Amino acid sequence: MPPKRKAALSESSLLPRKAKIQKKKQSVAQQKSDSDKRLKWFQKYADKDNSNIIPPDGCQKLFVDLGISLESAIPIIVGWKMGASKMGYITKEEWIKTLEAASVATPTDFKAVLHDWEMQVSQDSIQFKQLYLFTFNYVKSTGQKSMEVEMAIALWHILLEHKYPIAKSFTQFIQEKKPVKVINKDQWSSLLDFCKAVPEDLQNYDSTSSWPVLFDDYVEWRQQQSINFYNYTGLNQTAKPIIKTYGIRATNLGSGITAGMAVTYITQPFGTLNTRMQLNPMIYKNPIQPTKKAFMEEGLMDFFDEISFKLIRKPLNSAISWKFYEEIAPY
Repeated sequence: MPPKRKAALSESSLLPRKAKIQKKKQSVAQQKSDSDKRLKWFQKYADKDNSNIIPPDGCQKLFVDLGISLESAIPIIVGWKMGASKMGYITKEEWIKTLEAASVATPTDFKAVLHDWEMQVSQDSIQFKQLYLFTFNYVKSTGQKSMEVEMAIALWHILLEHKYPIAKSFTQFIQEKKPVKVINKDQWSSLLDFCKAVPEDLQNYDSTSSWPVLFDDYVEWRQQQSINFYNYTGLNQTAKPIIKTYGIRATNLGSGITAGMAVTYITQPFGTLNTRMQLNPMIYKNPIQPTKKAFMEEGLMDFFDEISFKLIRKPLNSAISWKFYEEIAPY
């Protein structure tokens, strides 16, 4: 028997196949359109001398255009998500690969994705730790093993202080005592664990734990701060009755001295000009002439020549007069 011939496909049976092909063509066209948009968007911020990279000024303009604060964590999150190797630089490959994976082709798309990334980092402790550890190599200078203290403090302010209150006093310690000039990788990574393990009141701190020496110095500084606070509180309670008794009198005396000094400084330049005009009436016909000469030849301080004696006499006279008046005024 001759083989049976396949029945010809009807027009109705071809419709699903045609629709599938048409859909595939539309998808390919959309992908090409999105790819062109990403590339054009990248070129808007790319370096003029190297079209394969967005430099720091281009990154700054990108975030400004997106309405993103440069002092927020989002620029760091972008660097982390893109796998960037150096802060302030984005390569074309990093840009295309990341935006394509996130289905981003326009600024509006990117804003929505940035919001999602920020929420994920804030809510997921594992992602936050990954971001924090990434930041050290991302920010430090190429070829250096440590990070500048000023940069570390700025980053701790952005990344840690809103999550862990103890980080704020730690940065205060670094700024006031200046125990180190740079922050190494161990100190950087250990601080996050320290913030998680030790509360603000240091109740759980164990000096025998293997924390970096810098953290021991911080705890010692905090303990000294507490001692100073209690000493101040006790002294303040002791001094209150004394201040209450003699404070008003001291205030009156101080007000008189302050007023006397203020008047002396204000009137001294006019007294100097008056003296010069009296001693040299033929040379100085008006106050403008000695003023110009003093400014041009002798400088501003010449107006306050011989003020020392007046500062001793005038404030004391004013203080005595003020004190005397305040004492007899009630009567």
